[in-house]
Amino acid sequence: MIIRASLDELPTTRVVPPSEEPLSILPVPGEAKSELLARPPVCYNKRRKEILKGGGDMTNADLERELLRLEEEQAAAFNRRDVAAALASFSPEIVGFSSTRHERVSGLQALRETFEYYLRQAERIEYQISEPLVQAFGETAIVSFYWTVTLSNGTHRREVHGRGTHVFHRMNGQWRIVHEHFSRAHHRPEGGTG
Repeated sequence: MIIRASLDELPTTRVVPPSEEPLSILPVPGEAKSELLARPPVCYNKRRKEILKGGGDMTNADLERELLRLEEEQAAAFNRRDVAAALASFSPEIVGFSSTRHERVSGLQALRETFEYYLRQAERIEYQISEPLVQAFGETAIVSFYWTVTLSNGTHRREVHGRGTHVFHRMNGQWRIVHEHFSRAHHRPEGGTG
């Protein structure tokens, strides 16, 4: 997988003081729904060094590196057609939406079938992400990104562009993707990325 934005190139985000960092996305007893929805997302980047509340000794930069490593490993496995390795970072209870079908994908077997379908579409396929953004909420984190899939058959080459989101949840000390949502891009700005 090629991640076009290295950690050094990630944009600086608004730094939320530790006192404002949400511990989770679950409501606090007595908290109104509007207050929960008004909580700002926490976007981590390498410039932040505070310790994550509830996250042990993992810093924000460590969390970002770990999740981007998992994304990179998944893409590399997919690109070498190793479906078992591509599924390694997913929870057995994965639920999500594919960019190629309307129905919800539920469970590892359904996701395996989806990946195998994609791999049958071309002699060579390359999946890559760009502009990843990591948001963390205690034991849950979201990685949103733009993706490109390049399909090659002989000399014919076609690119498909879209947007993706992986929702990670820490289970038994391991970050696992519990939800995936992919959609094709409706419009790609001229000269834009993603």
